[in-house]
Amino acid sequence: MRRNILILVIAIVVIGGGYLAYRQFAAAPVEPETETPIDVNTVAVNTGLGTVSAEGQIVPLRHTQ
Repeated sequence: MRRNILILVIAIVVIGGGYLAYRQFAAAPVEPETETPIDVNTVAVNTGLGTVSAEGQIVPLRHTQ
């Protein structure tokens, strides 16, 4: 019984330490959200800019010209 309690305490300490180390060194920092003023005249329109439309055919190199 005493051994099980000791193992449980050690497991809690190791898991807690791992969590704290993760938060300190690996997790992304929490940044407060900033409110941006919204212009009522701004309308989001998807213009398709930044996309490439292409057609092609993949063939072995020996079949190219």
